[in-house]
Amino acid sequence: MSPAVVLVHGSWHIPEHYQETVDAIRSKGFKDVYCPHLPSSTTTLPLPATANLAHDTAEIRSVIQSLVDSGSQVILLMHSYGGIVGTNALSTLLYPQRRAAGLPGGVTHLIYLASFVLPLGTSLSTPWGDTLMPWLTEDVEDGVIHMKDPRNAFYAHIESDAEAQKWLDLTVLCPKSVIRDCLEYVPYEDKELKVEVQQGMAELLGEARTMEYCDAGHCAMLGYGETIADVVWRASRRTEARLEDV
Repeated sequence: MSPAVVLVHGSWHIPEHYQETVDAIRSKGFKDVYCPHLPSSTTTLPLPATANLAHDTAEIRSVIQSLVDSGSQVILLMHSYGGIVGTNALSTLLYPQRRAAGLPGGVTHLIYLASFVLPLGTSLSTPWGDTLMPWLTEDVEDGVIHMKDPRNAFYAHIESDAEAQKWLDLTVLCPKSVIRDCLEYVPYEDKELKVEVQQGMAELLGEARTMEYCDAGHCAMLGYGETIADVVWRASRRTEARLEDV
């Protein structure tokens, strides 16, 4: 039985932005592919009380918990801010933890897609002294943050302005809380997210990691769905080989 795949989307985006990638992963033989809508990705003002990391974490944890309790192995694919959410949701859900407790299923593989890998107790704003990143602006009254140049920050690899605008029109609000809320759990100790920064973050994952690259901008799920699906497929094969040796 192929593992389930849970895709955790990034800020400003919604599951519709990831449908190409979800379909591509399914075409590789993965029947159970999920991309839950994070509560913080909202169009509602004033911002709802659920628009924060804690509720995003609870949403993803609930999906994973249901899958592993039914005996499924899970590959967790996390994009951008989704790396914070997915990581935060993992306590007691990793395959080795569940196996040691005599429980079925578990998360077997973590894939960080142009994502954030941070130390425990830090937030997205920590490296900038708890201030806004230089590519963001803040709407203080509403408590939301905006990308200064979303066209190029998100979709630099999309040549057609009309195509890029179609996806920009689907973007939603991003609460400031998502860059201020701190990680409470870690299983380890692009255009805007530079390659060298991603490489440095990957060092936190230790030796049991594989780095893969493509020519996309920050939002590779648009236009590079097949490439991402291939990464997921290779990850599942590596995991399968490892578990056979256990």
